[in-house]
Amino acid sequence: MGTQSLIAQKTSNNWKTFFLMGFFLILVIVIGFFISAMTGNSSYFWWALSISLVMNFIGYFFSDTIALRTAYAEPADKEKYVELYTIVTSLAEKMSIPVPRVYIINDAGPNAFATGRNEHHASIAVTTGLLAMMHKSELEGVIAHELSHIKHRDILIMTVAVVFAGMLSMLGELAIRRSFAGDRDNGNAALMFLISAIAAIVLPLAATLIQLAISRKREFS
Repeated sequence: MGTQSLIAQKTSNNWKTFFLMGFFLILVIVIGFFISAMTGNSSYFWWALSISLVMNFIGYFFSDTIALRTAYAEPADKEKYVELYTIVTSLAEKMSIPVPRVYIINDAGPNAFATGRNEHHASIAVTTGLLAMMHKSELEGVIAHELSHIKHRDILIMTVAVVFAGMLSMLGELAIRRSFAGDRDNGNAALMFLISAIAAIVLPLAATLIQLAISRKREFS
C-alpha cells in the first residue's frame, strides 16, 4: 500500500472513531432526555450527559487496558517467549512502526488480537494455545496480520466499539434494574422499562455489529 493510501486509510479510521464516539454520546444523551421528560426529573438527563462524556474519555484513553484485562492478558516474559518477541520486533521494524507491547493469555484456544489507540500506544495479545499449535512461519503470518491492524489504525475504532458494547450492556442492565425498583404507581414505569429493555438490547448489538463490520473489512483487505 502506498504512503498516500495509508495516510488516507488512517485518516478515514480516525474520522470513523470520532463518529462512533459522537454517535454514542448523542444517543445516550437523547435517551436521558426522554426519560427526564417522562419522569419530570432532570437528573436523568445530567446523568446521561455525564455518563456519555466519561464513556468517551474511557473509550479513547483506556479501551486497550479494558480489553487486555477482560481477556486476562499478562505481559509476556521476554526470556520465556524469546521467539514471540523476536517475531514481533522483526515484523514491526519491517512495517516501520514502533514495537507494540506483547501480552500472553493463558488459554488453550488459538487466538490473537491487537489493541490500542495508535501505533505508539499499541499491544498484541497471543494465547498460549496459539503458540502451542503454530510453527514459526504460521505465527509470523498471524502476528503480521495483527500488526497490519495497528499500522492502519483499525485498532482504535475496533477496541472502542467493543468497550462501548460492554459499557452499554452494563448501562442497559442498570436501567432495567432501576425501572424495576422505581415507583410502581407511576404511569410511566412500564414505558421506562420498555425503553430500558430496548436500549439494553439494541445499543450493544449496534456497537458489536459496527466492530464486526470493521473487522471483516480488514480481514478481506
